[in-house]
Amino acid sequence: DETSPLLPLLENDRVRAGAENNIGGINASSSNDIHTGDASNNAASSTVLATSSNLINAIIGAGIVGIPFTIKEAGLVAGICLIILCAYLTEKSLRVLIESSKILQVSSYESVMEAVFGKAGFLFVLVNMFILAYGAMVSYLIVIKDTLPSI
Repeated sequence: DETSPLLPLLENDRVRAGAENNIGGINASSSNDIHTGDASNNAASSTVLATSSNLINAIIGAGIVGIPFTIKEAGLVAGICLIILCAYLTEKSLRVLIESSKILQVSSYESVMEAVFGKAGFLFVLVNMFILAYGAMVSYLIVIKDTLPSI
């Protein structure tokens, strides 16, 4: 099935009707309530392409911010060489990770680390994933704070 309920589309007539009846932040219609309590009627689906595009946008959006500064500091030729080197090393490490998971017959990164390094490897990955997510959240909040005008 090439549809996913992760990213709802605004093609639902009830959503459109609710948006058209919303005047100045006040819902002008009481009969066209979007939330009816029936989850099956409100569920929309998205294509794999749309979901993948959203994921790629989220991943690239955070990393692209530092590239101009990196190229400025390293120089154009060295910067481009470093980007190509990083792309190659990323691709190689992903292939090693996939092969390791196939050999170990596990399906997650945490499970690979646990199979290779024991419980300490599993905890190490979990702690570092938390630190990465927390750091990304803080940096996004800083960018939003600097971008939005003060309220």
